[in-house]
Formats: sequence, C-alpha cells, structure tokens
Amino acid sequence: MYLGELLRRHRARQGLSQEELAARASLSVRAIRDLERGRVSAPHARSVHRLASALNLAPAEVDDLLASARPDAAPDSGGSEPPAVQEDRAELSPPLARADRLQLGILGPLTVRVGGAPRDVASTMRRALLGLLALRPHQIVSREEIVDTLWGLQPPRTCHSLIHVYIGQLRTLLEPERARRGQAHTVVLAGGGYRLEVAPDQIDAGGFSERLGRATRARDADELELAWPHYVAALEHWRGPVLADVTTSVRQHPAAVALSQRRVAATLALSDVAARLGRLGQVVPWLRVLARDESLHEGLHARLMLALAASGEQAAALGVYADLRARLGEELGIAPGAELQEPHLSRGEGSGCGP
Repeated sequence: MYLGELLRRHRARQGLSQEELAARASLSVRAIRDLERGRVSAPHARSVHRLASALNLAPAEVDDLLASARPDAAPDSGGSEPPAVQEDRAELSPPLARADRLQLGILGPLTVRVGGAPRDVASTMRRALLGLLALRPHQIVSREEIVDTLWGLQPPRTCHSLIHVYIGQLRTLLEPERARRGQAHTVVLAGGGYRLEVAPDQIDAGGFSERLGRATRARDADELELAWPHYVAALEHWRGPVLADVTTSVRQHPAAVALSQRRVAATLALSDVAARLGRLGQVVPWLRVLARDESLHEGLHARLMLALAASGEQAAALGVYADLRARLGEELGIAPGAELQEPHLSRGEGSGCGP
C-alpha cells in the first residue's frame, strides 16, 4: 500500500479532515492533499514522523508509514511533480537535523539531555519557554501566547526582543553543534511563532502516549494481560507533576492540565485492569504517589483504599478515607461522595477496607 492511501486510511480512522490533520502536523493543507494523491515521490522521514505523531500511530504503524514513503513504494504519477508540490518540497523534506541526540523530559521536573549528557536550563524564563514549547511539539506556539504565558497581563515593552533572545539561547543549548547563525532544526520559526521539532521518542510525553495507546487498544479488545504491562510502562515515564519545577503559568497551561488528566485516567485504568486480574495490591505505589498530587480526587482515593485493603492494610485504607474526608470538608465544604463511601462502608464484607 502506498503512502497516500495509508495516510488517508489513518486520517479517516481518526475522523480527521485534511485541514485538521494539516493543523496537527503543522503542514499545509496542500501538502496533505498532494501526499494523499501520490503526487509527492519522496517526503522526508521527519515529515512522516510528524504526521505519525499527529495521528498518534503505534510504532508498527509508523514503520509501515515510513516504508510506504520510499520512492519505490509510490505509484507512478506519470510525469514530473507539479509546481505546487515542488514549492512544498522544503516543507515536506526539511534538512536532517541532529536532534536525535536530544532528549526532553516534562513528566516531572524539566530535564534536557544532549548527547546523553544533562544540560542545565538555569534561567527561569528559558525554562518556562522551553516547557511551553515542549507541551505542544510540532505545533506553532504564537508570540502572543508566549508573552501571555511568560509575563501575564503586564509584559515588559521589550517582551518580543526578549523572546528572540531566549529562543537563540535555547537553540544554542539544544543544538550545540549548529554553526553560528546556521539554520535551526529543533526550535523553528513558523507562522508568527515557534515550533519545537522532536520525534515522539525524544520526549517522555511521547513515550507515555505511545504506551498508553497500546494499553488502551489491548484493554478495548479485552486483552487485559497484554494491556497490563503497557499501562505499567506508560506510567513509569512519570517522575512527578507536569513540569514540576517550571513557573505556575506554564504548569497551569491547558496542555499541561490535559496531560495531567491523561496520567490520572491511565492510573485509574491500570487500577481497574488490576482489579479484574486480581492484582489490586500491585497498584498501590502508583495510586499512592498520584493521590498525593491529586489530593482531592475521590476516584483515586477510592481505588487506593481498595488496593490497600486487598494488600491487607485495612488500617491504612481507613486512614486514607479519614484524611480525604477532612480535606474535602475543610477545602470544599463537602462530604465524601458515593464512590468513596462504597469501599469505606463495605468493610466486613470480605472486600472492603476493614476487618
């Protein structure tokens, strides 16, 4: 199957229009259209990876997409490419960067490794800017959004000049071998803003998403034994709250909040799979860590109580209930809901939180 047909199938499966896929992958609609029509003979692997990331493809699907992008896999277009496709060549085939030497971590404190060596991003503002870009790889972050996130309602008059300086410093940090004034390949100027170009396996959030996708597909197919290790591997990417040591404005960005919610959903799903497999006691560490970060989440605490009880720690389970009931009352003025009360009231019935 050639690239255009495969791409079209994946897009249809996701329910995306060409316009929506183009926006996700930061390509033009014309580029997507010509790819699907088989009018681009040899798109660069970097562009194919960008499309695969936008479509949230599994590794095997990415391999298939890359294989289909080889020149010998494309159908004969019956002539040279049209001028419109030639104009998109730079977009579809950017120069190969040495970004494979870069590794970013945002699922916890911000980490940067270049060539295997840790790099320190000492400046608070540079950390905030890199964190903001890393929350949305392959997507354009406008200068207006950067100003709003870094400075809020009272930006300095020199804010745009400062952004330019910070971008230059980040490029030097992330691409130390780039020639002075040479073309940047990792932090790219695009559409009135900047875009971070990294492959999914260069950022821990990409690894989390890939494993979570596998786990979800296995669970939906009722293959729980297969889903279990993928959920575990997905959650092992987390070292703490998203961008834990970056400014509050970045940690509260909608993209950071959404990523945190995916962590909660993955942990809840792991717990539910564990319950069906008879392994509730094994998920206590994940539930305990996340319950500290999500101190008012009743669903997490209810599952933690059940997991502790399954491990024979009934007193600890009752302590979880008492502590959360007190926090809910003090901070929200409410009592625990049915989801939390059920495991508490079920003690003495063989599966609850008491003797």
